[in-house]
Amino acid sequence: MRHQLHIAASESRIPPTLSSGWRITLRLESMSFGPDDSGILEFKTEEEAEEYLGNLGSKFEYGCHREGNPIQCHSLARWYASYKRDFAKSEDVYRQNCFHRRYAESCSNYAFYKLFGATAIKRNASQAFEALKFGCHVCEHPKCCQGAGELLLEGAIDAKQAASESTMDYFTRGCRLNLPASCFYLGGLYHHRAEAQRVAEVELTGVAQRRTLSELEAELRRSAAAAWVRACELNGHELACRNAARAYRIGDGVERDEAKAAAFEARINQVPPEKT
Repeated sequence: MRHQLHIAASESRIPPTLSSGWRITLRLESMSFGPDDSGILEFKTEEEAEEYLGNLGSKFEYGCHREGNPIQCHSLARWYASYKRDFAKSEDVYRQNCFHRRYAESCSNYAFYKLFGATAIKRNASQAFEALKFGCHVCEHPKCCQGAGELLLEGAIDAKQAASESTMDYFTRGCRLNLPASCFYLGGLYHHRAEAQRVAEVELTGVAQRRTLSELEAELRRSAAAAWVRACELNGHELACRNAARAYRIGDGVERDEAKAAAFEARINQVPPEKT
């Protein structure tokens, strides 16, 4: 009787010696071998699997350095990290593939290294931000925009570097590129500004209870509601759906509409867990 053992590409090595009654199944994630590749390969022995994984590096190196294929370069960087455990080489390939070949996923992975570090890799939030900024502005990758925006929002980078950047611009770009999380964050920024505007106006006028909103505050609240509605409608974001429902229920930035409030509440339970 034969059994299967699944090994993700992110794992470091072939497992310890296996009995002859086992068949090794390799699941290679994010490593491209062609349009019909399933990412799952089977071998009868540990030696066959070890030889195959060892030869992958040469294939990826050729595709990357000789052919200049960014997908192969990205796979090479993953191979260095997952099979060779050489994070320094992996980092260098990601960096080159990001800034020279403009491959956004490599920008994200390089930024991850610089944010959290790894063996032989020093953390550097400023370099992480530059990679995400490049991935956002040049590669137009929404998750890079989101990452850059979050670093600015959290104050994770040098104040001097952050001074010339706009957090809202990054979330606006991410939202325009249809990332629900960016629309949700954008709505939050607009709402925060609306609340700050209200406080400033109360301090200026001394009137806490107002029948009408100022034009600026009203516009900020409309923008917040619109961003949350978009996030919810983009196959969603649970918190954005909740905020959109609340906005319609109390008339915050939109006309009160109980039917629309109920419709957005109904979307909440339809959002997959990973999308929230």
